[in-house]
Parts: sequence; C-alpha cells; structure tokens
Amino acid sequence: MGLIKNKKAALRFSFFILGLIVIASIIFVAGGVLANTHTSTVDVTPHIVPNASSVDFIADVEWTSGDSIHEFRVYEPTEFSDLKCDSVSNWYDPFYAYTTINGTEYYYCQWNARTGNELDSGNDQKDFTFSLDTAKTECCRDLFVETRDDQGIYVFHQPKVCVDTSAPITTKTYIGPQKEDNGFKWIDGVTEIELTAIDPEPHPAGVKETQ
Repeated sequence: MGLIKNKKAALRFSFFILGLIVIASIIFVAGGVLANTHTSTVDVTPHIVPNASSVDFIADVEWTSGDSIHEFRVYEPTEFSDLKCDSVSNWYDPFYAYTTINGTEYYYCQWNARTGNELDSGNDQKDFTFSLDTAKTECCRDLFVETRDDQGIYVFHQPKVCVDTSAPITTKTYIGPQKEDNGFKWIDGVTEIELTAIDPEPHPAGVKETQ
C-alpha cells in the first residue's frame, strides 16, 4: 500500500510540474509577442487649414520600438472628402478601400513597404503625402491614421487638424503727412500706408498676403 501511495503522489507531483512548465511556456510566448509589438509616432502637418479647400498634408511617421512597420493607413475623416494619396519611394503605390470601425464605415488609403524597406531601427522614419478637401465648418477634428507591424498589430494615432473659417482682420496705419476734414482723412503723396493683418482665434491659419 505504501508503494502505491508513493506512486500516486509521484504521479500527482509530475502532473503539477508539467502544468507549471506549460503555464510558464504560455507566459513566455505571450510575453515575447507583446514585447515585440511596435510603437510609433505620427505627426500630420499643417495643423491649421482653411475651410472648404483642397489641402496637401504630410504625415511624418516614425518607428520607435519593437517589430518593423510595413503598413501605413490614412482614413478620410467625417466632413472631409476626396482623399488622395501619393506614391512614395520604396513602398508600393497606395490603394483605397472601405472598412468599418466601431460601427462607422471609413474610406482609407494604404501604403505597404517593399521588402527591405520596412521602418525599423535602421530605417526609422518616412514621410507620406496626401490631400483632402477640408470641412466647411470651423472646428478641430481628429485624423485617424495607423501603423501596422509584421505581427499584424495596428497602432492608431489621432493627430488634430483645425479648420479655420475666420477672415483676417486688417488695420491701416498712416505714416507721414495727414489730416482729418469733415470725417475724411487726407494724406500727402509721400505718406506711407502700412497694412497689418492678423488672423483671429480660435484657429488662426496665418495670413498669406495683404493687398
């Protein structure tokens, strides 16, 4: 009886050790996959754009750690339209498709790296260019973009783009001979007129020119 009990105890102990080995293996494999999941940064410029206009954007994509990045997507945001993506060197020409995220359908373009041109520690940055027709209303909106690594892991980014609808405020300053007469300002031929234009808040896109 003692021998049988010892065998049963040894068998239970063997199963216990085997279970620990299996659990440790799962943790190791899962930890390895998670450890290699990539991280990235994406900055899209310009940050402030005019309304109801076709605007060219640059997405500065940078790999920062983990697996190599071999895919980049840009989604067409709500109230924007006519997404067009440009070809970039050493990556395949972009293609267009639709996908559904959280119940909302999005139109997007996607670039895929040619073999040997993925973003990683030896080649960590790439610029992607695209254009959009901007929204009519003034507001800041999130652009949805994402990077994907060779494990199929997506990393989403939401850089903000603000739409400006406010016209610049222009003021005149007279430098030189001048006078007021019955509500009219009179100036001399040598009087200088200085124009100052300021694009007001909340989303000042800047002043292109004054006339």
